[in-house]
Amino acid sequence: MRGTVNSQPRPVMKVHWNCFGICNCHCRFCYGMFEGHPALSTRQALTVINKIASEEVRQMVFGGGDPFIRRDLPLLAQHARSKGLEVEVQTNAQNPHGFRVEDFEGSVTMWGLSLDSASEAIHDQVRGKEGNFRRVVRFAKDLPGRGDSWNLRTLVCKPTL
Repeated sequence: MRGTVNSQPRPVMKVHWNCFGICNCHCRFCYGMFEGHPALSTRQALTVINKIASEEVRQMVFGGGDPFIRRDLPLLAQHARSKGLEVEVQTNAQNPHGFRVEDFEGSVTMWGLSLDSASEAIHDQVRGKEGNFRRVVRFAKDLPGRGDSWNLRTLVCKPTL
């Protein structure tokens, strides 16, 4: 029959959770920063992870604001991994709690970093945070030597072109 569509929906394979509703950068383009957007408690977050893992989901991304603002992020990443999920953490590398990559040993399968320009000044202007370029580069330099996988995300806009 012409135009037949499979009536079965495809399973969700990847969940991206903005797990903290505030951020320590001030990117004008960001869609996720809402005043009064409270973060879930650790117990609530573990419940969300359990629900996600009970479905056919394979990957879970911890996004932001910046997920590094959550003090319980290493625990949440480890819990998600223990439930069989591949875990990606997307961070702006501001790292207010001083987490080390080693704090996520065995739980994070991919790191996501943002670098919007080869120019430090332009990147920091776009991110609204002086020194962010250096933090991202420093964080990225630690990853290949450890064998950790990572990806680089960039914003293409008038200032970055």
